[in-house]
Amino acid sequence: MPTSDGPGRFPVFAAPAHGNHQRSAGYVPGRVAPVRSPPPAKAPPPPPPIKPHQPPPDRRATFTLSEENQRRERAQNLQQRKNTFICFGVSVGILVFTLILVLSISSGDVLDANCPDHNPSLTSWDPGHQAGTAVTVRRGHLLRLESSATFHSLTIQSGGRVVFADNADGSKRITLRTRHILIEDGGALHVGAPKCRYRSRATIALVGRSDDAAVPEVPEFGRKFIGVMRGGALELHGTQRVSWSLLTRSVPASGLSTEGYAFHRTFSRGINLRVVDQDTAAVLLSERYDTYDSRNDSRRLTQLLRALPAGRIVTLAVGDSATKSLLDETKKAIEEKLGSRFVYDLKYREAWALVSVVGGGNASCSEDVREYENHDTGGRAVARRNFTTVNGDGFSVTAYSEWKDGFPISGFQVDAVDQVLLNLQDKVQQTWQPGDRIVVASTDYSMHQAEEFTLLPCPQCHAKQVRIQGRPQYHHVGEIIDGVDMRAEVALLSRNILVHGEMENSCYGNNLCQFYNHDTYGGHIKVCNFSSVHLSHVELKNMGQQAENGRYPLHFHLCGDVDRQGGYREPTYVDGLSIHHSFSRCLTIHATNGLLVKNTVGYDTLGHCFFLEDGIEQRNTFYHNLGLLTRPGTILPTDRNETLCTSIKDKVYKGYTPSPSTECKAVSTFWIANPNNNLISNAAAGSQDAGIWFVFHSSSTGHSHGLVPETKAELTPLGIFYNNRVHSNFKAGLFIDKGVKTTNATAADPREYLCLENGPRFRPHQNADPSRQRVAAVIDTLISFKNNDLGAWIRGGDIVIQNSGFADNGVGLSFASDGSYPKDEGSSQEVTQSLFVGESRNRGTNGGQNKYWGLGGADAKGRTLPRNRTFPIRGFQIYDGPVRLTHSTFRGFIPTPERYTSAVGFYLKNTWQLTPQNNLSLHTIQADNYLIQHPGCVNISQWNGVICSGRYAQVYIQTQGAPSLSLSICRDEYPDSPLVLRGINSQSALSQQYQPILMMSKSYSLHWSGPAPREVVLSLINFDNLLWLYLRARHGRDGYGYCSAKGCERVKVMATTTSKKTCNCTSQAYPKYYKTPSAVVPMPTLNAQACKGCGAKEVRVTTFNMMSMYPHKTQATTADQCPGYFLVSVDACSGKVTKKTLFAKMDATMEKYLKTGIPNR
Repeated sequence: MPTSDGPGRFPVFAAPAHGNHQRSAGYVPGRVAPVRSPPPAKAPPPPPPIKPHQPPPDRRATFTLSEENQRRERAQNLQQRKNTFICFGVSVGILVFTLILVLSISSGDVLDANCPDHNPSLTSWDPGHQAGTAVTVRRGHLLRLESSATFHSLTIQSGGRVVFADNADGSKRITLRTRHILIEDGGALHVGAPKCRYRSRATIALVGRSDDAAVPEVPEFGRKFIGVMRGGALELHGTQRVSWSLLTRSVPASGLSTEGYAFHRTFSRGINLRVVDQDTAAVLLSERYDTYDSRNDSRRLTQLLRALPAGRIVTLAVGDSATKSLLDETKKAIEEKLGSRFVYDLKYREAWALVSVVGGGNASCSEDVREYENHDTGGRAVARRNFTTVNGDGFSVTAYSEWKDGFPISGFQVDAVDQVLLNLQDKVQQTWQPGDRIVVASTDYSMHQAEEFTLLPCPQCHAKQVRIQGRPQYHHVGEIIDGVDMRAEVALLSRNILVHGEMENSCYGNNLCQFYNHDTYGGHIKVCNFSSVHLSHVELKNMGQQAENGRYPLHFHLCGDVDRQGGYREPTYVDGLSIHHSFSRCLTIHATNGLLVKNTVGYDTLGHCFFLEDGIEQRNTFYHNLGLLTRPGTILPTDRNETLCTSIKDKVYKGYTPSPSTECKAVSTFWIANPNNNLISNAAAGSQDAGIWFVFHSSSTGHSHGLVPETKAELTPLGIFYNNRVHSNFKAGLFIDKGVKTTNATAADPREYLCLENGPRFRPHQNADPSRQRVAAVIDTLISFKNNDLGAWIRGGDIVIQNSGFADNGVGLSFASDGSYPKDEGSSQEVTQSLFVGESRNRGTNGGQNKYWGLGGADAKGRTLPRNRTFPIRGFQIYDGPVRLTHSTFRGFIPTPERYTSAVGFYLKNTWQLTPQNNLSLHTIQADNYLIQHPGCVNISQWNGVICSGRYAQVYIQTQGAPSLSLSICRDEYPDSPLVLRGINSQSALSQQYQPILMMSKSYSLHWSGPAPREVVLSLINFDNLLWLYLRARHGRDGYGYCSAKGCERVKVMATTTSKKTCNCTSQAYPKYYKTPSAVVPMPTLNAQACKGCGAKEVRVTTFNMMSMYPHKTQATTADQCPGYFLVSVDACSGKVTKKTLFAKMDATMEKYLKTGIPNR
């Protein structure tokens, strides 16, 4: 086999027109087609036989054949020879096939055309360990790797193929160690196949250091990688297993639902007793009997023991001494009921401990005694027994007694044994094996309460149970609490195919050791272009390189369309991957469209986990993936925390120091840079900043810039967003807002390229064309809980949130517009059929990097808090608008002596005015705002506000030339209570804007704190009738539009004056124009009755079973007695009928309808 001394030169990457034009001849993407052995070569005809020299025969008779007969005879001879050769060839072929079949049967395997290692063209390969050899597999080399091997590098090219061997019982253990594997130009690497999953254990170990100068980097890939270039194929398919599930029963911090028990006392004379419930491990009775000094106590102990029912657990421990007044009848009861062997021989101050079961006899009794001498017993008498609750949880009961350093000590413990049982939603018993590693997600505010465990054998477990080694440190919820599904995700980390980077013991070289003390130079998989790539049920561990850009655990790099739209017969996917303990992201999709990512777990990584890079990635689908413990990284400003943000300045302009709150601090589990992607049934279970973040690139960035026409991300409609969970994130569960800087740092703008910025606003339109109709973005079934700041922050329009649940967030949900005019005129935001819970029964666990603890909830007990104890918790937060809140339920919003709480509240310190278009069935306003009050207003002291009926509008007052002025506005009915506004712009700006809300049909006067501005423009906002200047707003408004379709009507006031006097004319206006206060709209009567039909129809917000069909109500839709074709369109997520049409026949009309008439979701 040809080899080389080192990596050679590689062809320059060229983006293909489609994904399969470089495939090798005869190669089928996505399927392994066994190539049959060619028939044996025909043997050359045998030479004529050599005749011996003999004397000529006697000429007795002469036969002369005709010419025709001679030709016939020659033809017959030739046919006989041909038949002989054919028979020989067939016989040899049958013999070879039979030999292969016999060998396969003898090895336990049956040939399967779906299994790549069963290909009869493969040659067995046992290369051994050649750490210094760069191996190249080329055309004609079809190799089956039979055993572990070590290379310097492995290159598979020009139609070469390497296949890992497998066997029926899965007993093979093959490890391939190498610095890199490069697959290109028709080369292929196979470990299993989709229809023939790998059963043994395969490991690919990527080795090497970043500072190894003797090993040159490979262009496009660097070091320590698996790389796929033009025409390459990578097929890795491990044993199919449940990737992640949900708890169905809570797991307490101790491992027991009773939270365990502990008692330790240095002096407690007599016999100390505890009675424990054998079914629940709860301590039922705690007593002390001074049998040293009191015969009466001895009698009471006898009575208790004889009254206890059989099966109860009893534990006894002596403190100091117990024998002086211990009656014989008591000793007899202890012996008969608990099976004690030592109680009759117990002496003065001897240490004695017992754990037993009432009625269990000697077999159930654990007992220990220690002799007393010189105020010491020489050790501790310990009795311990293990039990199992009715729920299958193991627990131990321990009693101990001793004299030590002159002091008597006794105590008890009830603990979960190191074999806690987990109850899960899915059947995992057959695929999750003893020795596998799992992780249980946090169900509290801190993502650091996620815990790893090793699975133990559990023959008694049913199909949905596993047993873990060790005890959990934190409480993990396994139930639906107060209507919101808070069950912890449980993920399997182990797979039978492992790709991992071999790591150093500590950080070294230029690997950002000033920030990380561990090695962050892992392996990586980079797919640049390919014939076929499919990965399923593979474990990626210690992957990614934090100090190198573009070196991620799995990276689809500039691949274009990778589904059928790109020419792939088998669309590209990754399924069931476990990507954990990574050093740079989990999965990166870069200028790649149509990729399916499902059932994949990303755990404990640095930087964004599931990452869309340049803002042009579209049509990718994330289905049933889980990401948790997403930590800050260094690569992009949005990856960084405060420390990293201010420390890394190599790409800012000169000495500029970045602002962490506005440029960084955005690391997210799902970083979605284009809205045209689908997120279905995913869970973001813990990130330093956000769970799911939709960010908008105003133009394509990075390698993609200029490659394709601009996608206009902020105008692009949202893909499917359905049934996603976000929890245990510090900043927000779901965040839809902001963009990234798309220009390099300059003196004018010194910020770093791709830092966070406020510019883009999400405003989806058909075909991303702002001149076309708006398209509503639907957030359907979002579950958001235990996020410190926000359950969801969403800016833009039109946006609808429905069938969602928010619980235990600092602020449940906050919509945002643009403060003045909505970026998308006429848009609005709505939440409907949703549930908001202020503080649930999930009280959390103090610790695990939870920052805040205090009293709260309906029970006023200690619990973890989202922010400090004075932070006002809110369910739905009103910022600007317009927003609409309908058919939703609020519960569990209870104030404490230290803070307020509100179901519906307001954005604190809001410099922008609320729009009067907000629709909540009531308006809540400041108690001292007399611009919009009247005598009928109702004061709500608990809200620190009042409710006023009326019709309201806004006037935007824009000025030029006097930005530092304050504007004082008086309503003629309340001239002594003016409202003073400072303006929304900075005091150094060239212009200023004031945005008061005013009541219709009322009159007001305006006054300045200094000389009047040289120019004043009044804009009518949300007006339907008259401004007090008596200029009519003539054009009607459409829906939620702030102004008419023809634009906002304005009044421009030009002042030509040289006066320097203060323009405050209050004394001249009042009392001359004073009016008696009155209500324009009568106040509704307060209804004290319970509201029937209010709130969400269904307040139980939960996820469905991902591994089985989701039950849904079925409704018949018919067209009676109408011949033809009745077509019904049904929404796949909600089950609602969206359209139904009848056609008399199958014709062009019906064909056109199928192409264009079915509405998009």
